[in-house]
Amino acid sequence: ETMSPLLPKGASALFSGYSGTGKSLLAEAIAGELGLKMRRVSPSAVMSKWVGGTEANIKKLFQESQEDGALLFMDEAEGLLWSRGRASNSWEVTQADELLQQIEGYKGIFIAATNTAELLDPAFARRFLFQIEFPIPSRIERLSVWESLARDGGVSVVDFAALSDEFPLTGGEIRNVLVQAKLADDWSLSEIRACCSGQLAARTDGSNRRRMGF
Repeated sequence: ETMSPLLPKGASALFSGYSGTGKSLLAEAIAGELGLKMRRVSPSAVMSKWVGGTEANIKKLFQESQEDGALLFMDEAEGLLWSRGRASNSWEVTQADELLQQIEGYKGIFIAATNTAELLDPAFARRFLFQIEFPIPSRIERLSVWESLARDGGVSVVDFAALSDEFPLTGGEIRNVLVQAKLADDWSLSEIRACCSGQLAARTDGSNRRRMGF
């Protein structure tokens, strides 16, 4: 009881890491474990071209989620959580301020996920009760993912150990490779390696995305 003033009204967490490392899956698992429905949104769902529109949408989003008792999960949160020091327009700062205010006052569970934590405003990072980084799976973990997904898909002829050694892919990227190979109906090692290289190239290109705005 003496520590109750220190306890937050709700709970917030920042999940960071490459796409496909399991951020969304963990959010879904938390919601399921707690018996909550998960409300998943992206910054594009609240962005407005009208002055003050985005701030109003952010406020409405948190109010409705709290009323519903939902776990609020914002994917690609870097679209709104960017550093205010880099803002080139005043409305970018007011949007960030509104989001910060809503996070602090939210009495439910809020989870933000980002692929580019280094671009976030330091003030935002401090507001999250938990900050969890999702690393690239280790070689042994990658092999386990390859074998598990391939087994579910009825594939067993590929040298997954070699692929695990050569390509530091995430679980989501491995799934993409297997889907691409299945659609092409080509399970040769050269085709799989080409798909793996494509996933790594796409990851590099995606790291240079600009934030959303009007």
